[in-house]
Amino acid sequence: MTNNPLFSIIVVSYNASALIKDTVDSILRQTFDDYEIVVKDACSMDDTITQIPESNKIRLFQSKDSGIYDGMNMAIKEAKGRFLHFLNCGDKFASVDVLERVAGFIRSSEISGGIICGDCIMNGVYKKQPSRITPFFLYRTPLCHQSMFFSKTVFSELGLYDLSFRIAADYDCTVKAFKNHIPFYYLNIPICRYLGGGISDSAKGIQIKTKEYQRIYKTHYSAWERFKYEILVTLSLRRLRYWVLSGKSPKSLREMYHKTVNKINK
Repeated sequence: MTNNPLFSIIVVSYNASALIKDTVDSILRQTFDDYEIVVKDACSMDDTITQIPESNKIRLFQSKDSGIYDGMNMAIKEAKGRFLHFLNCGDKFASVDVLERVAGFIRSSEISGGIICGDCIMNGVYKKQPSRITPFFLYRTPLCHQSMFFSKTVFSELGLYDLSFRIAADYDCTVKAFKNHIPFYYLNIPICRYLGGGISDSAKGIQIKTKEYQRIYKTHYSAWERFKYEILVTLSLRRLRYWVLSGKSPKSLREMYHKTVNKINK
């Protein structure tokens, strides 16, 4: 590993002893070598730290923070890589050659900045991203944060994650980058296996997320854009899709939906 690696993989943890080892192991198994792992732990009260595998690739620091985005901001300041990737505890790379393929994409496309997006596997569903990001797509569908690689210059240009958001600061960052003409590049591979099931998926979390999304819409989209896109969202039957994916719909219907989406996306 060089002093300034191509990638910094950031893992933010707090009382994650049951999850952090699998996440870090999935990074250490990568076939590409030019990376560092920055583990920012918020002074865990359990044995999270002892579960982290030993490796000279890992730089660990502990500091209290106000939440996950504060911890991510601290890690960004510590990171030495040109491109930053965030894996939450429990999330894993989709395959052992993810970093190798992203590095090849950076070289072949001569990418010096911006954001690289790939696909993700979420709750058993292959989530395919569009080859070209549009304002309406971002309005309707937030990108999976763990399927993105950010040039460190993105945070230099736009600032760090907004700590006034409890759940949606990553979505705010993505929309802000797009609206400020930061280039997005699509790489047609699965980047991560996203665990999910955190606070953002709880009933309370969904209420918070909905309110924060409305703030993001009002901040980054004009009144005309919001009016137009809400009509399109209604026509796309988002409420029905959300109900199907919720625990309130029949299990057989959810399974059929997942199979159909996987077939279409693959």
